[in-house]
Amino acid sequence: MYDFAVLVVLYNCKPLDSVTIKSLVRSWSVTSNTKFIFWNNGPVSQPLDVKELNGLDIEVVESLYNESLAKIYNQFIERVHANVYVVLDHDSEVSPQYIAALNTITSEQCAFPVILNGDKATGPLINGVTVSEPIDLTDSDSLLAIGSGVAIGSNIVNTIKTAYGNVFDERFYLYGIDSTFCYRLERLKLIANSKVISGFQHSLSRLESESSALTQFRKKERSYSFGLTLRYYKKLSYLRVLFILLFKRILNKSPLSITYIFKALIHGRHYRDEK
Repeated sequence: MYDFAVLVVLYNCKPLDSVTIKSLVRSWSVTSNTKFIFWNNGPVSQPLDVKELNGLDIEVVESLYNESLAKIYNQFIERVHANVYVVLDHDSEVSPQYIAALNTITSEQCAFPVILNGDKATGPLINGVTVSEPIDLTDSDSLLAIGSGVAIGSNIVNTIKTAYGNVFDERFYLYGIDSTFCYRLERLKLIANSKVISGFQHSLSRLESESSALTQFRKKERSYSFGLTLRYYKKLSYLRVLFILLFKRILNKSPLSITYIFKALIHGRHYRDEK
């Protein structure tokens, strides 16, 4: 059994070009009892010379068809027997402070890092407010956080799997995976087992300029995520936002697609779900 299992999901990125992998190689102790899984999710195969990676225990997995991130996270958890599971995107500048904080996490805990964009903290949100310092949480707190950097103790994993069959909701493909994970923690009264820890720099797509095609793709994905969340998690805040979006749609200023939201809400599945 490993102390840690660490997943880095790559998309359209060579392993040795990944900011996350380079920072892990610099900062993670070779003598630690850690299993690394570098998961290339496409679109082309990316060979990796593990000799260049400081002697870390690494396994490379490839799924070149842009698999659902929720499914990748769940397969990773099933693949490795570890005390703590860590999920990372490929564009996070993992800090020594974050790695040190991970060593304080037990199998009974879940931890979310402070996410920085430059000098500004962009998450997580506790009770609707962005936090920039480590804190412990209580079950009266609400939590929203991005998935990159989350650390999940094995006992938390087992509790969520017992309740839902898997840790991450596989009805979601790209967006909504992190927020619905937080909602599962909330429903199972596990927020008190969670805490915010020292974090790292992370690239956020919503803060970057991008092509019109990519913007439309993200709009569709976020719209489906919104509709599925409303159907399966029935968050009152989402219902309120839906009414605002409907009003903005009349003014042709809606940031999400009302059509896609209602398709997800009515059919109960993502457009990429072939079942």
